[in-house]
Amino acid sequence: MAIRDLTITKSKAGEIVFVCPKCKVPGFAARGVSAHGQISHLLICSRCAATLGEWATTEESEGELSELAVKLSKP
Repeated sequence: MAIRDLTITKSKAGEIVFVCPKCKVPGFAARGVSAHGQISHLLICSRCAATLGEWATTEESEGELSELAVKLSKP
């Protein structure tokens, strides 16, 4: 649905982590309610609380974030 300027980094274990472009800290998954009363799946910055991404389903978020990880991890 919507991904806002995410960047990635690798953890010490070699996993890709999505980070806030402003704060450079990892985001965390959350759920909220949209203006239409629907559940939204969110990625929130753990420092500034900005919404980094928003999707209608977990499948959409996982799919889009996987695609983004592949795209951003290419040289």
